[in-house]
Amino acid sequence: MKTRTFEGFTFQVLEPAESYARAIPLFGRVFVLAEDGGLDNFAIFPRGKPPRIFRNADWQVVALVGTPFFAEDEDSLRGKPQWYRELHGRDHLAPLLRILQDRGTPHVYLAHIDEPAQQETLLAPPRRPELNAAWYSDDLLATLCSFAVDDHADWGLVADEYCMYLGGEPALMQRFIAESGGLDELIRLFSMYIEGPVTPGEPGYTAGGARFHRRLYDYLGWPWPFAEPPPSASA
Repeated sequence: MKTRTFEGFTFQVLEPAESYARAIPLFGRVFVLAEDGGLDNFAIFPRGKPPRIFRNADWQVVALVGTPFFAEDEDSLRGKPQWYRELHGRDHLAPLLRILQDRGTPHVYLAHIDEPAQQETLLAPPRRPELNAAWYSDDLLATLCSFAVDDHADWGLVADEYCMYLGGEPALMQRFIAESGGLDELIRLFSMYIEGPVTPGEPGYTAGGARFHRRLYDYLGWPWPFAEPPPSASA
């Protein structure tokens, strides 16, 4: 084990051998892994097919706005429209962090896509601002996907450059959803967040992106509030 210091915080880092013995089994209990047993975005988001993020099909899964660090403050929000403040003026992971703190979780395991033999895993406390620094310290957000679990392995988080996917055991997720304002509120916020990329003629729209989000909503069990995307030419 080694340490890494960033923005005044020091974190423990499991090197590949220890990560393979200690962290990869936890990730394997939570996430669908690649054929080599490692973390991989193609394993959880197979091309042209519904996502299959979490190993336990009975877990409840929600999609969340933004990235796993919370950096907006009142000064940066000043003058922004109401929709922007709704999406970016709140810490969407705060309910999860409260749950982890309430049950005395000492750290979460953070890792990004890599081969199992080369995987390092960073240990960070489930609180701000340490968690922000941990995510930045290893360029976790510069990869296609990063992953988080704890020793209970009863929840998991996947973060890409645009949004997050949180899944877990029913009791944990029920509390998370309740403290987030309810499932309808989570659906409303995420739908507002992706409205442009799934609406023809809007900046950022692609038919492939719209189809991805359509499959994502099916996976989540959420109603699709937009026009149906065009079928794939390869379908």
